[in-house]
Parts: sequence; C-alpha cells; structure tokens
Amino acid sequence: MLTNRLDYRPRSSRGLRLLAAVACGVLPFVWTADSQAYKTEIGYLQLIDEYEGTLPTGAGVLVSMVEANASTSSTTHLFLPESSSEFLAGQTITNGSSVSSPGVSDHATNMARNFFGSTRSVAFGVTQVTVYEADHYLNSILNLTPANAGPPDVPTYKVQNHSWVGSFDSSSNNLETLRRLDYLIDTYDTIVPVGLNNASQSDYTELMAQSYNAIAVGRSDAGHIGGPTPFSSYGPGRLKPDIVSSPTATSAATASVSSVATMLYQSATDTANFANADADAARSETMKAILMAGATKEEFPTWENASPTQPLDLVYGAGELNVRNSFFIQQGGQFDGAASAGGTVVDDYGWDYGEVNSGQSLFYDLSVPDFHSDGVLSVVLAWNVEITDTNSGSQFSPTQSLANLDLKLWDSTGAPLDAVLATSVSTKDNVEHVYLTGLDAGDYTIEVLSTSGDRDFGLAWRLDYEAPYRVTGDYNEDGVVDAADFTLWRDTVGSTSNLAADGDLNGVVDQGDYDLWRTAYGSLHTPPGAISATLAAVPEPATLTMPAGAAMILGRRRRR
Repeated sequence: MLTNRLDYRPRSSRGLRLLAAVACGVLPFVWTADSQAYKTEIGYLQLIDEYEGTLPTGAGVLVSMVEANASTSSTTHLFLPESSSEFLAGQTITNGSSVSSPGVSDHATNMARNFFGSTRSVAFGVTQVTVYEADHYLNSILNLTPANAGPPDVPTYKVQNHSWVGSFDSSSNNLETLRRLDYLIDTYDTIVPVGLNNASQSDYTELMAQSYNAIAVGRSDAGHIGGPTPFSSYGPGRLKPDIVSSPTATSAATASVSSVATMLYQSATDTANFANADADAARSETMKAILMAGATKEEFPTWENASPTQPLDLVYGAGELNVRNSFFIQQGGQFDGAASAGGTVVDDYGWDYGEVNSGQSLFYDLSVPDFHSDGVLSVVLAWNVEITDTNSGSQFSPTQSLANLDLKLWDSTGAPLDAVLATSVSTKDNVEHVYLTGLDAGDYTIEVLSTSGDRDFGLAWRLDYEAPYRVTGDYNEDGVVDAADFTLWRDTVGSTSNLAADGDLNGVVDQGDYDLWRTAYGSLHTPPGAISATLAAVPEPATLTMPAGAAMILGRRRRR
C-alpha cells in the first residue's frame, strides 16, 4: 500500500471525505531475478515442474483494479496503468470511471505488473481489465451517493484488486461501504483481495480490509498492520490478514493474491481446457478457502492459531500464498459432505462447496496410509456474512447477519469419531482453520457444523505426509516393492481414474511409474524382519499398450 495520504474533496451531500493511500516508495521494476525468486517462493516454479499439462494463465477471466488517485490536484486524475511490453498484446484496459482524460500512475502500473504482467504474475493471459478511481468506485459503483441510493452495480468482472487503504470521516459511511462491498461479493461471487496498511503507517484503516467477505492480504515480512479488527460497528475482533505474500509492500502483495485467484478462476470454469473444471470452485467462499488452505507456514517459526477460538495467526493469517498447493487442492476435485462419518472418503487434496443447516453436521473422511508418518493437514472453512436489503423500495438499506459455523477434526482410526483432535470454533470470524502436523497413519474425519444459521460454505484441505509409497514403487502399500506392485501397474497402465500406481503423480499410469517401480524393486519400507519376501529378477513389461491419449495429463490430480 502507499505511504503518503491525501484528503479527497467532498463529492456529495453526505460530506464524503475519503483518506486514501497513494503510490510512494515503490522500487523500479527490474524483475528478472526478483520475479524468479518470488515465483519460487509461492511454489509456481515447482508447479511448472510437477504439472505436465497446460497451466491456466487467467485467459478469458474479466478482472478489475481499483486505484487511488495519485494526483494531489482536484482536477487531475491519475489512476490508470501505462502501456508496457509486460502486458499481453491486444490487452484492453478500460477506464471504468466517469473521469475525462485520466492519466497514468506509477502505482497503478506496478500493480498491473503484479496482477497480470508477463514477468511477475501468474495470470499473464488476462486480456480485459476495467480500472476504477477509488472515490468514483465508492460513490458510483458501490453507489454510496446520493444518500440511500440503490444497491451496488452488477459487476462485469470476476476478480477485483484493491491495492489502496482509507477511511471516511464518518464511521456510518465506512459501515455502509463495507456492507455494500460484502453484499457485492456474496451476491455475485466476486473474488476481492484487499490490502492491509503497511506497518509504517501505524493505522488500521477501516476500508477495505475490515470486510468479512474479501480476502485481506498482508506481507510475508510482517510489515503490515493486522491483528483483531478494531472497527466497533462491524464485527470487531476478527483476525486479519487472511493470507500473506512476499512483495515488499502490501499493495503488491495484494495484487499477487489477485493474480493467483485469477489463474484459479480460469481453471475452475474453463471446461474446454481443464477436465476438473467446476464453477463451484470459483465461488467466493470456495476460492477463499482454497487459497488459505494452500498457504504455507514452514517459513514462519512463530506461526500459531493459539486456541480453538483463534483460527488464524495474529501476524501471518493462514500463512504465505502458495499457488502450487492451491492449484492441486482445486484440481483434487469436489467431494460432497456426508450426513455421517464414513459416508464420504476424500482424496488428500480437495474441496467442497455445500450448505449446512443450523444444528446440522457434514463429514469428510481421509486417511494417512499404513507405513506413513508425520502427516501435515491444513483445512480451511470459509463462509460469507449475509447482507440483506431491508428496504423494499428503490433505496438500499443493508444489514448484516453472520451464521456461526465450526470446524472439527476427529481421530476415526479405531472407530468413527473416536476422539476430537482439533477444533476451530471462533464466534467472531467467518473462517475456521485446523492445522496439524505429525499425524500418524490412520483414519481421520473432518466435520463442518452449524451452531446457528443456515449457510453455504467453502471447504478446502490438503494432506501431505512423509515418503508416500506411490513415489517409492510400493503401489499396493504392503511395505515391500515386489512383483505384486508390477502387477498393479500392469493392470492399470493408461488409466486416468485408477491412480494407485501413478507413482510420479502426473495424473496417468504410464512408463514413468514403471521406471519408479523398477528403480525401487526389492526395497523394504518397514523395519527389518517385519516382512519376508522372495524377490526375483525385475520383470520387463511385455508391451506398453495404452489407450490413445492416455499419456496426456488431465486437470485432475489425485494424491493417494
């Protein structure tokens, strides 16, 4: 975000007076080495290595930016990005504000580079961008003026970036702004990353990071203002940020989250290119859960959600943005919750968009296979605050209502729901988060329950564990790599649905999985003497007969 502030002049009878951040102190964009380091940090280069299909680039996704006016003049408006070789040829950037002859700003240009530029972003395929000046967006898109105007305009964009901060002089205007933004997100499933203020400003501004339904972004170096939200009129005590990213200003960190959200939006909706495309994965609640469940904590030794009522770390939220994890969560597919434990067995990476009624629970079962240990499980439950228009006429009078959902993890190894291992039961936040390390082999159950209110939700999870046997060639998981594993590979070669022998995790059982098995043939994966086996010479496959196209990598990637 930005380091100097200026007062907007009143623009309506409501005495609108917005304090907004403007661009300052952003480093020149010489991105070559820096962008490689950044893409390594968020797991993008690892994703390129692991995923043999064509990764989404944000192509076809309509996006938007809201930018503060970088000019101190009341008659000059500088908020558009300038043309750059980093932007896709044929890209259309539209001025969405009713401002004649607007100029460019360095800040808007820098945010565009992080959001959809070719070197730093992961959504470099974006072609349609609408840019709004912040005060015009608040007055004429969210429709704050005239007083008691109609609801926000129907958005044409799917992802909107807010790399600015500010507050009105009037708390009632701040309250209505936040309600209108949350209404827009919940009603139209718009994905809206918003930035916290930089720590250098020492001010927890009321707009827009105190929204319920947006994705509040901080910095991986902790250089942001966060912690419990202080705005007493709108859900005080909620924990922000939701997620952090590595750029050295919260403006750029926010744009980087918008970039990943845009990439994931394409893969969730593009049925022509992604076999596991599902529009439910693009809903605002699901996207928020997928981004947060994919976030990493290993780089933050002090990270903790210290109690069942504190779902996020006070500084780092759910952790650092990781596009690799979030992409594979999304590609893991949707699993519908069951009314009782044992009804839905899920893959290690996956998600759900569902609805839970007051007093109801939904269950999701997963396992750490035998001979595995040190499981790491990240689960995030997200739902929106509901904004209701209490005025039956043309005016819009919003009020908010928040259902209370809880998240539990059960040990079901001996019996279903045998013992509770972890809970996330905040009564203030609209996210819950369970993060556990050191899980032993066994069966586990995720429970989503509502203690008050009927509400739709997004749920996402990822389970990682040490030395999965698929990678070491023990495809039947009996502790030894032998002819039985070859038989399993032989009987499923070419399959993209039965992936027990997909050792290289590329979405199809193929020659690479045979090579992994051959290399590991004869090795044991249990303590010496636990398994007795007579091993012969490594058999060679007589033929590698695969269905046409079987070697192609599909969008869905299972991890078992």
